[in-house]
Amino acid sequence: MPTSLKERLTVLADSQGGSFAEVARRFALFGFEDFVDRSLFVSSKSLFDLLDRELNNWQHSDSEQVMLRLDPGHAVRMRTAAMEHGKSASELGALCMAHGLAMQEQLVLLEAKVTNCKGPAIRSLLTQVGLGSYAASLLSGVLAGHIRAPKSILKRLANVFEAPETLLTTLFRRSFESRVVPSFKAEHGKPEVSHAATSWDVAVKSLNLPSDQTKELLDIGAKRI
Repeated sequence: MPTSLKERLTVLADSQGGSFAEVARRFALFGFEDFVDRSLFVSSKSLFDLLDRELNNWQHSDSEQVMLRLDPGHAVRMRTAAMEHGKSASELGALCMAHGLAMQEQLVLLEAKVTNCKGPAIRSLLTQVGLGSYAASLLSGVLAGHIRAPKSILKRLANVFEAPETLLTTLFRRSFESRVVPSFKAEHGKPEVSHAATSWDVAVKSLNLPSDQTKELLDIGAKRI
Protein backbone atom coordinates (compact mmCIF):
# COMPACT_ATOMS: atom_id res chain seq x y z
CA MET A 1 0.00 0.00 0.00
CA PRO A 2 1.28 3.53 -0.78
CA THR A 3 2.59 5.26 2.33
CA SER A 4 3.18 8.76 0.98
CA LEU A 5 0.72 11.15 -0.60
CA LYS A 6 2.78 11.26 -3.78
CA GLU A 7 2.83 7.47 -4.04
CA ARG A 8 -0.95 7.32 -3.59
CA LEU A 9 -1.58 9.94 -6.28
CA THR A 10 0.84 8.14 -8.60
CA VAL A 11 -1.10 4.88 -8.17
CA LEU A 12 -4.38 6.68 -8.90
CA ALA A 13 -2.90 8.30 -12.01
CA ASP A 14 -1.70 4.92 -13.30
CA SER A 15 -5.04 3.23 -12.60
CA GLN A 16 -7.00 6.00 -14.34
CA GLY A 17 -4.68 6.25 -17.31
CA GLY A 18 -3.91 9.90 -16.59
CA SER A 19 -0.83 11.87 -15.64
CA PHE A 20 0.30 12.55 -12.11
CA ALA A 21 -0.06 16.29 -12.74
CA GLU A 22 -3.71 15.91 -13.78
CA VAL A 23 -4.63 13.81 -10.75
CA ALA A 24 -2.74 16.07 -8.33
CA ARG A 25 -4.44 19.14 -9.77
CA ARG A 26 -7.90 17.54 -9.58
CA PHE A 27 -7.55 16.57 -5.93
CA ALA A 28 -5.94 19.90 -4.99
CA LEU A 29 -8.85 21.84 -6.50
CA PHE A 30 -11.41 19.47 -5.00
CA GLY A 31 -9.86 19.99 -1.57
CA PHE A 32 -9.43 23.72 -2.08
CA GLU A 33 -13.07 24.37 -3.01
CA ASP A 34 -14.20 22.50 0.10
CA PHE A 35 -11.63 24.43 2.14
CA VAL A 36 -13.14 27.70 0.89
CA ASP A 37 -16.69 26.52 1.67
CA ARG A 38 -15.79 25.38 5.18
CA SER A 39 -13.85 28.56 5.95
CA LEU A 40 -17.17 30.43 5.86
CA PHE A 41 -18.49 28.69 8.98
CA VAL A 42 -15.53 26.89 10.62
CA SER A 43 -12.76 28.62 12.56
CA SER A 44 -9.38 28.84 10.86
CA LYS A 45 -7.77 26.83 13.67
CA SER A 46 -10.27 23.98 13.47
CA LEU A 47 -10.03 23.90 9.69
CA PHE A 48 -6.23 23.73 9.60
CA ASP A 49 -6.20 21.19 12.42
CA LEU A 50 -8.30 18.96 10.16
CA LEU A 51 -6.11 19.56 7.10
CA ASP A 52 -2.92 18.98 9.10
CA ARG A 53 -4.25 15.65 10.42
CA GLU A 54 -5.15 14.51 6.92
CA LEU A 55 -1.73 15.41 5.56
CA ASN A 56 0.07 13.85 8.53
CA ASN A 57 -1.69 10.56 7.83
CA TRP A 58 0.81 10.22 5.00
CA GLN A 59 4.53 9.75 5.42
CA HIS A 60 6.75 12.39 3.86
CA SER A 61 8.17 11.32 0.52
CA ASP A 62 11.93 11.39 0.08
CA SER A 63 11.54 11.82 -3.66
CA GLU A 64 11.76 15.08 -5.57
CA GLN A 65 9.26 17.88 -5.10
CA VAL A 66 6.39 18.23 -7.54
CA MET A 67 5.12 21.49 -9.02
CA LEU A 68 1.35 21.88 -8.90
CA ARG A 69 0.19 23.55 -12.10
CA LEU A 70 -3.13 25.42 -11.87
CA ASP A 71 -4.96 27.66 -14.27
CA PRO A 72 -4.37 31.38 -13.56
CA GLY A 73 -7.71 31.92 -11.85
CA HIS A 74 -7.32 29.06 -9.37
CA ALA A 75 -3.64 29.92 -8.84
CA VAL A 76 -4.51 33.47 -7.79
CA ARG A 77 -7.29 32.28 -5.49
CA MET A 78 -5.03 29.72 -3.80
CA ARG A 79 -2.17 32.18 -3.34
CA THR A 80 -4.56 34.77 -1.91
CA ALA A 81 -6.11 32.25 0.49
CA ALA A 82 -2.65 31.10 1.56
CA MET A 83 -1.56 34.67 2.34
CA GLU A 84 -4.74 35.33 4.30
CA HIS A 85 -3.99 32.35 6.55
CA GLY A 86 -0.25 32.90 6.86
CA LYS A 87 0.66 29.92 4.68
CA SER A 88 2.73 29.52 1.56
CA ALA A 89 0.96 28.57 -1.66
CA SER A 90 2.89 25.29 -1.81
CA GLU A 91 1.93 24.46 1.79
CA LEU A 92 -1.76 25.12 1.16
CA GLY A 93 -1.55 23.17 -2.09
CA ALA A 94 -0.22 20.09 -0.29
CA LEU A 95 -2.87 20.41 2.43
CA CYS A 96 -5.62 20.69 -0.18
CA MET A 97 -4.35 17.67 -2.11
CA ALA A 98 -4.48 15.55 1.06
CA HIS A 99 -7.90 16.99 1.91
CA GLY A 100 -9.23 16.29 -1.58
CA LEU A 101 -8.04 12.69 -1.38
CA ALA A 102 -9.59 12.26 2.07
CA MET A 103 -12.88 13.68 0.80
CA GLN A 104 -12.89 11.33 -2.18
CA GLU A 105 -12.48 8.33 0.11
CA GLN A 106 -15.29 9.62 2.33
CA LEU A 107 -17.49 10.15 -0.72
CA VAL A 108 -17.19 6.48 -1.66
CA LEU A 109 -18.43 5.44 1.79
CA LEU A 110 -21.14 8.11 1.82
CA GLU A 111 -22.41 7.11 -1.62
CA ALA A 112 -22.87 3.52 -0.39
CA LYS A 113 -24.90 4.77 2.59
CA VAL A 114 -27.10 6.96 0.40
CA THR A 115 -27.62 4.18 -2.15
CA ASN A 116 -28.84 1.87 0.64
CA CYS A 117 -31.59 4.39 1.42
CA LYS A 118 -33.02 4.55 -2.09
CA GLY A 119 -36.07 2.66 -3.29
CA PRO A 120 -38.31 1.09 -0.62
CA ALA A 121 -35.74 1.99 2.06
CA ILE A 122 -36.69 5.65 1.60
CA ARG A 123 -39.57 5.11 4.04
CA SER A 124 -37.23 4.60 6.96
CA LEU A 125 -35.20 7.66 5.98
CA LEU A 126 -38.36 9.79 5.80
CA THR A 127 -39.02 9.00 9.45
CA GLN A 128 -35.45 9.78 10.45
CA VAL A 129 -35.53 13.23 8.86
CA GLY A 130 -39.04 14.01 10.08
CA LEU A 131 -40.98 13.93 6.82
CA GLY A 132 -44.31 12.30 6.03
CA SER A 133 -44.75 9.54 3.47
CA TYR A 134 -46.18 12.09 1.02
CA ALA A 135 -42.67 13.56 0.72
CA ALA A 136 -41.14 10.30 -0.56
CA SER A 137 -40.66 11.52 -4.12
CA LEU A 138 -39.13 14.76 -2.84
CA LEU A 139 -36.56 13.00 -0.69
CA SER A 140 -35.81 10.52 -3.47
CA GLY A 141 -35.16 13.47 -5.77
CA VAL A 142 -32.81 15.01 -3.21
CA LEU A 143 -30.80 11.78 -2.90
CA ALA A 144 -30.52 11.57 -6.69
CA GLY A 145 -29.38 15.19 -6.91
CA HIS A 146 -32.43 16.22 -8.97
CA ILE A 147 -33.86 18.43 -6.21
CA ARG A 148 -31.86 20.92 -4.16
CA ALA A 149 -32.24 20.12 -0.48
CA PRO A 150 -33.08 23.10 1.73
CA LYS A 151 -30.66 23.83 4.57
CA SER A 152 -32.86 22.22 7.24
CA ILE A 153 -33.20 18.94 5.30
CA LEU A 154 -29.49 18.90 4.45
CA LYS A 155 -28.68 19.29 8.13
CA ARG A 156 -30.96 16.38 9.08
CA LEU A 157 -29.47 14.17 6.36
CA ALA A 158 -25.97 15.06 7.52
CA ASN A 159 -26.88 13.84 11.01
CA VAL A 160 -28.38 10.61 9.68
CA PHE A 161 -25.44 9.81 7.41
CA GLU A 162 -22.87 11.17 9.87
CA ALA A 163 -21.24 13.24 7.15
CA PRO A 164 -20.43 16.94 6.68
CA GLU A 165 -23.09 18.93 4.84
CA THR A 166 -20.47 20.03 2.31
CA LEU A 167 -19.74 16.41 1.45
CA LEU A 168 -23.43 15.63 0.98
CA THR A 169 -23.79 18.66 -1.27
CA THR A 170 -20.84 17.47 -3.33
CA LEU A 171 -22.32 13.97 -3.64
CA PHE A 172 -25.72 15.29 -4.73
CA ARG A 173 -24.13 17.64 -7.26
CA ARG A 174 -22.05 14.81 -8.73
CA SER A 175 -25.12 12.59 -8.91
CA PHE A 176 -26.96 15.26 -10.88
CA GLU A 177 -24.01 15.88 -13.21
CA SER A 178 -23.55 12.17 -13.93
CA ARG A 179 -27.25 11.45 -14.46
CA VAL A 180 -28.24 9.51 -17.54
CA VAL A 181 -30.08 11.80 -19.94
CA PRO A 182 -32.83 9.81 -21.71
CA SER A 183 -33.11 9.79 -25.45
CA PHE A 184 -36.26 11.24 -26.99
CA LYS A 185 -38.05 10.96 -30.26
CA ALA A 186 -39.70 14.27 -30.85
CA GLU A 187 -41.42 15.38 -34.01
CA HIS A 188 -41.16 19.07 -33.29
CA GLY A 189 -37.92 20.43 -31.93
CA LYS A 190 -35.67 18.98 -29.28
CA PRO A 191 -36.76 18.13 -25.74
CA GLU A 192 -35.64 20.43 -22.97
CA VAL A 193 -33.23 18.94 -20.46
CA SER A 194 -32.70 20.68 -17.14
CA HIS A 195 -29.17 21.94 -16.60
CA ALA A 196 -29.70 22.60 -12.89
CA ALA A 197 -31.35 20.79 -10.01
CA THR A 198 -34.96 21.77 -9.29
CA SER A 199 -35.50 24.02 -6.29
CA TRP A 200 -37.30 22.58 -3.27
CA ASP A 201 -40.22 25.03 -3.58
CA VAL A 202 -40.82 24.26 -7.26
CA ALA A 203 -40.64 20.52 -6.58
CA VAL A 204 -43.09 20.80 -3.68
CA LYS A 205 -45.64 22.80 -5.67
CA SER A 206 -45.42 20.38 -8.60
CA LEU A 207 -46.79 17.57 -6.39
CA ASN A 208 -50.18 19.30 -6.00
CA LEU A 209 -50.53 18.03 -2.45
CA PRO A 210 -53.27 19.16 -0.06
CA SER A 211 -52.72 22.72 1.10
CA ASP A 212 -51.67 21.77 4.66
CA GLN A 213 -49.00 19.34 3.42
CA THR A 214 -47.78 21.83 0.83
CA LYS A 215 -47.47 24.56 3.46
CA GLU A 216 -45.59 22.24 5.81
CA LEU A 217 -43.04 21.35 3.17
CA LEU A 218 -42.66 24.94 1.98
CA ASP A 219 -42.12 26.07 5.58
CA ILE A 220 -39.35 23.48 5.93
CA GLY A 221 -37.71 24.91 2.84
CA ALA A 222 -38.00 28.44 4.21
CA LYS A 223 -36.13 27.63 7.44
CA ARG A 224 -32.64 29.09 7.68
CA ILE A 225 -30.90 26.83 10.19
